[in-house]
Amino acid sequence: MKISVIIPTKNRPEELKSCLKSISRQTKRPDEIIIVYAGSQPDVKGLTELIGKIKLRFFRNGKMIMTHGKNIGLNKAIGDIIFIFDDDVIVQKNYLRETAKIFQDDPQRKIGIVVGSITNTPKQSFEFFRKIFLLAGKGCYRVLPSGANVINNRGAKNTKEVDWASGCAMAIRRKVAQEFKVNEQYDLFSYGLGEDLDYSWRVGKRYKIIFNPRSRLKHIFSQRGRINDFLYGFIYVINREYFVNKNMNSFYHYVCFYWSIFGWLLGNIVGIIKTPIKNLLIVSGGTVGLLYLISTKIWQAVTE
Repeated sequence: MKISVIIPTKNRPEELKSCLKSISRQTKRPDEIIIVYAGSQPDVKGLTELIGKIKLRFFRNGKMIMTHGKNIGLNKAIGDIIFIFDDDVIVQKNYLRETAKIFQDDPQRKIGIVVGSITNTPKQSFEFFRKIFLLAGKGCYRVLPSGANVINNRGAKNTKEVDWASGCAMAIRRKVAQEFKVNEQYDLFSYGLGEDLDYSWRVGKRYKIIFNPRSRLKHIFSQRGRINDFLYGFIYVINREYFVNKNMNSFYHYVCFYWSIFGWLLGNIVGIIKTPIKNLLIVSGGTVGLLYLISTKIWQAVTE
């Protein structure tokens, strides 16, 4: 099975170099690596020398948004399996081999996506509080009735079918990549949030999504190129509601969504004690997003 690796990137030369180093050391090397770049052009010569004989292809992302970059890569990839990695991940040496095995052991091709284990996912505090507000729950890679998605892969040891796949650790069967494209409406203010949840949720209606604990990587979560906390709070609320409206669209799920947003805002208000500026900006952005949603719903009800 041919393997393609897609890495969308924007002005993170050092992170990209570290990511490529880890890919070049794989026990099963990819047939091609596709770099889809926004912003400054990467060091083509230096990166080509870094990865040795692996074919390296570069494409410019004219829209300058991450979701569009992923779609460019999906359209250009030639592999039977297509991996999408964030530019700030470090993959362990058996990642591609262990993931490919899952697809190879599926002769009926019922598996559409395989997601790996993120080894450094932070342990969430106030777990009981988060469960009350439908922001946390048991199980690995689950989607809750509120539209909130949880990873919970710490300590997971068994391969299992899951609800969704993280965009930093996603492998897609070629047929699926041809059938499904990333929804670019999840990019607000040139920042994508929730597009991986939406993509895998749609795929999961027709194909299986499998978590493989033997495919392991570390997500550095680089702070370069990220938006400010106010915009993050705003986008978090808007994109979560968009996902629920688009994919779950029922009164029950709407109630769960707004209940969870109330809890999310409350949790960030408490967080102001520890990190005042950061959490105050998140709460402000989230509140503006919530007021925007409510005013939009009222306007629609009045005008219809």
